[in-house]
Amino acid sequence: MITPKQAAAILTKINLHHGNMPIDDFALATFLEEIDPHVTVDECMEAVRSYYAQNAGDKWLTAGKINAMVRAKRDALRPSDWQVQEESRQLEEVLGRVLTPDEFWWFRRARRGLLSLERSARAALEPASEERRLIAVKPRVECSGSRGLSQLSAADFGLRGVLESSHAPNREIMGSNTQEKGEHE
Repeated sequence: MITPKQAAAILTKINLHHGNMPIDDFALATFLEEIDPHVTVDECMEAVRSYYAQNAGDKWLTAGKINAMVRAKRDALRPSDWQVQEESRQLEEVLGRVLTPDEFWWFRRARRGLLSLERSARAALEPASEERRLIAVKPRVECSGSRGLSQLSAADFGLRGVLESSHAPNREIMGSNTQEKGEHE
């Protein structure tokens, strides 16, 4: 997960292409909220470099575009199901036996999770292996600190009055004959 300091470095690199605009707390919090927590800093920096190497700088690179670029790059590296099937056959030849359905499942999951062929074989054959721990489903990590970004309120950004007034019903527009729920005669 990207830290606020790392996110500030990424935003600084993006802003260099748009007049070196300063980064405020709201922009930083928004970026951290929108960036995929599984994306690394190196992947983000590579996405920024790649994006601005191909674009003139008149379009802003957003967190959503970074997420999409990283996903596309990972998907391009991921072996196809056909390739995984072929690699499992090669592994079976080396072992001199057929993989059990459970072993094949772990092997496929490891390969599709971008582990090397050797580490994928270890994940398939060794139930207590480090590789199985690496590819096990993990719960999403929340932001650290007393309050995560998802728990920030409008008051944290000085927007309380703006949000409250924009969501309150306007009785003048609705007319005087508007009844509240439960006021039926």
